[in-house]
Amino acid sequence: MKTDLVVGGLVFWSNKILLVHHVKLDMWLPVGGHIDKNETFDQALKREIKEETNLDVEILNYSGLEPSAHVKQVLELPFDINLHSVGDHDHC
Repeated sequence: MKTDLVVGGLVFWSNKILLVHHVKLDMWLPVGGHIDKNETFDQALKREIKEETNLDVEILNYSGLEPSAHVKQVLELPFDINLHSVGDHDHC
């Protein structure tokens, strides 16, 4: 079965979390979607949130790591990584 890389993020505002309705799965889920070619996880998450909600967001920095030699960018640490089925293919 085909596996696509995806991102999802929790958008917090005024002690609330924004969820969107996933039509195919008929579930309320955090904002997210597929990672485009040559896109980092952080770039994909910001793009997906902008596309789905028209919000410009800041990703909270939990890594606290500084780039070392030859590192172009330190990406945020994920809260969760899993592999799950969306029917006709899997998401990771």
